[in-house]
Amino acid sequence: MTTIPSIVRSTKLHQLLSGSGLERIHQGKVRDTYNLEDGKLLVVASDRVSIFDFVLACGIEDKGEILTAMTVFWLTQHLKDIEHHLVAWGAGINKYLPEPLKGNQELQRRALVIQHLRMFEYEFIVRGMLTGSGWREYQETGRLGETELPRGLHDGSELPRLIFDPSTKAQTGHDERIPVSTVIEAVGQWAPVLTIKIFTGMTRAAEEVGMKLPDTKFEFGMEMGNEARGPVLADEIGTPDSSRFWDRMDWIRCSGHRISPPSFDKELVRDWGKGVNTGIIGEDGGAIMGMHDKRIDPANPKHTAKIHELCPPGDLLQLTKNRYHEVFGKFTGMNLSEFQRREMGIGGAS
Repeated sequence: MTTIPSIVRSTKLHQLLSGSGLERIHQGKVRDTYNLEDGKLLVVASDRVSIFDFVLACGIEDKGEILTAMTVFWLTQHLKDIEHHLVAWGAGINKYLPEPLKGNQELQRRALVIQHLRMFEYEFIVRGMLTGSGWREYQETGRLGETELPRGLHDGSELPRLIFDPSTKAQTGHDERIPVSTVIEAVGQWAPVLTIKIFTGMTRAAEEVGMKLPDTKFEFGMEMGNEARGPVLADEIGTPDSSRFWDRMDWIRCSGHRISPPSFDKELVRDWGKGVNTGIIGEDGGAIMGMHDKRIDPANPKHTAKIHELCPPGDLLQLTKNRYHEVFGKFTGMNLSEFQRREMGIGGAS
């Protein structure tokens, strides 16, 4: 079934894939998924950007390529001992493509061949630092989910221990926190153990390059017809869209002021979205300012049409693009094109 969370324009790449006989079975906020043979899927990352459950009219250049390359980086270099869904990447996807698509370098830069899994309907979130919605919750309740926290913490504080904080995975609308016991009952005791193990390894890798990983989300599934294999790590891994990243020196400086540092993600676009005139009129007759306003419904076609007319300023998009490239370089030690050439075999190995 195709899920379209907002109005999303067709791309030349989608037209090429469809014209080559591939069926798109899912359209997400950023990724499109196509059926391949033998229980495999082709997942193509676009430059689309979504905030507050809305897809905007314009994207962030190179974003889809960075999301794809960072997932390859984590799964092939740091998490290769974890069961995961990645089958082929870069030039290696040619083996699984129809003849007209073989050698298409744009597709190689954006697409992964993965196993078709039965996905669990949860976001497996791990938090190592207090920030974002967790910070807001702590200010109100002194807790983060089911965990009572010490007094005196600030935005950006390291948590006393890693916290497994799962949520639902809403197709439309907002994800909602779900009790840990509910997830364990549904999928097994492995859920908090495995996610914290993976997070710990990623945190260590981040520290090695001068970065902090405050929190991240994972997704898991089961291989259809092979339940004995156990949970399989899926979706994007360790990207600016799924993880919060801070520069360690920025974090140290900001901790002295009891605030959190800027993140290497779409934070600038989210901040713009909080203050923009959406063009939507509230019941009181006034203009609704800010896309985070709860009166705006992502399932309302009129609302999504209004939101999709909006586009952040070009300089803001450029700054966001720069942040994506910067965090990619910090982790991989290469620029994007170099990684694509050396590690993904696109355009010839060096």
